[in-house]
Amino acid sequence: MVRRLSAAGHLDSRRRPIRPAGARRGHGPGTLACPPGTAGPSGGPAVPGGQYAGLLAFDLFGLDATTARDWLLRQITTIAAHPAVDLVPPPLPPSPSTTQPDTGAERDTAAAGADVEASAAPAATRADQPHRGFPDRPASPPPRRTPVVLGTPQLVATLRQERGHPLAVTFSPAAPLVVTAGTDTCVHLWQLPFPDPPRLAATVGYGRRINQEWARVVTFSPDGHTLAAAGDAGTTVLWRLTATRPQPLLALTGHRGHIHDLDFSPGGTLLATAGDDRAVLLWDLADPDVPTRAAILAGHRAPVRAVAFSPDGTLLATAAEDRTVTLWDLANPTHPAATVTLTGARGPLHTVAFSPDGDTLAVAGRDRVVRLYSVAEPTRERQIAAFGEHRRAVHAVAFSPDGHLLATASADRTVTVRILTDPDNPGPPLRLAAHHGAVHAVAFAPDSRLLATASADRTTALWDLFPDEPAPAPSPT
Repeated sequence: MVRRLSAAGHLDSRRRPIRPAGARRGHGPGTLACPPGTAGPSGGPAVPGGQYAGLLAFDLFGLDATTARDWLLRQITTIAAHPAVDLVPPPLPPSPSTTQPDTGAERDTAAAGADVEASAAPAATRADQPHRGFPDRPASPPPRRTPVVLGTPQLVATLRQERGHPLAVTFSPAAPLVVTAGTDTCVHLWQLPFPDPPRLAATVGYGRRINQEWARVVTFSPDGHTLAAAGDAGTTVLWRLTATRPQPLLALTGHRGHIHDLDFSPGGTLLATAGDDRAVLLWDLADPDVPTRAAILAGHRAPVRAVAFSPDGTLLATAAEDRTVTLWDLANPTHPAATVTLTGARGPLHTVAFSPDGDTLAVAGRDRVVRLYSVAEPTRERQIAAFGEHRRAVHAVAFSPDGHLLATASADRTVTVRILTDPDNPGPPLRLAAHHGAVHAVAFAPDSRLLATASADRTTALWDLFPDEPAPAPSPT
């Protein structure tokens, strides 16, 4: 049973029939279905067992032949029940980042391939679980196909504010744009026309400066068309991005006190906000003209400081000053159910983030320790790693979109970046002496190469984490 929000803002349910093994989807010549026990494409390995044959139907429109073949072979390797000893992974094409500048067509092709993998692999590992997410989730960024080696990050630009200092920073998923918000009660939009230096494109007000209504958090919707900011005014303001400047869309009220964090669901139909009133409000934005409050999550005993949706939209994580993280099942968005409470922290929590594959949760706060939890089984608590290299409170954690890196920002004026391809065996931290004040926020660009850090020293720094790789192609003017 799959529930989703309709365009009118109501919940409806649709029962999807189970496709029999070996059945062929009706998408035309761009699909492939392998009967049980037959060889894979181009003479690849056989697929053992008929129960997996139905999972080999993929929509291949938009993929060139080489990319499609590679992805299909990888899926056969992934879903094989008991792979043979001689099952060899297929050769992968060279990474665009190490051979030539990335182009829009290549990004689209890679994203399409990543979407095929994201839709097929979980079906094999969790075939006994119904899909509870929203069907309109965007494709994940393509993973790096070469081993990640961190060199010496290079500072490429510094964004300075005349008043106040930034508390939040985020990248647009659809345009060369970075947005900051902070104690000047404003939201600043910066164009990134590399190789030219960044330039301030627009500034919009969030709160009243006379009341010191700081903008504490800012984020984009998954499609990049909507910008949301929240903070001390107790309201969440949404803007529609246009070619000239952001246009006010709507304001959401309901919290009593400051709002500390917000996050869009992967499909963009839900928005979660967390505040001083110990509550998390879940907003239904399926119809932006008529937003409705879908649910109120009231399980914490102290202000809620952070919220994050899982990449598939089935879970919501909330972190609070009561030293706990709660995972909520969103099978029914109007009645979320708490599945587990993580209690390992020894101080108030400030930040939480899911890894792109949805299996790992990073949590950090005032006790200076970054903890990693496995949430592959969201009904039990299992800590897999902990880092304590920071000397003061950790304000922010962020996974890179390709899933290979984890960045942390601290009040000790430093930022750390580490390789986290295998969460059970994390790499050593690379410390960036980034600023002369506490670092409040950190964010990765969609390509996982550019890192932004926002600090109390009134600056936002942009770092190239892989300066030895070829520079990206100049953005079109």
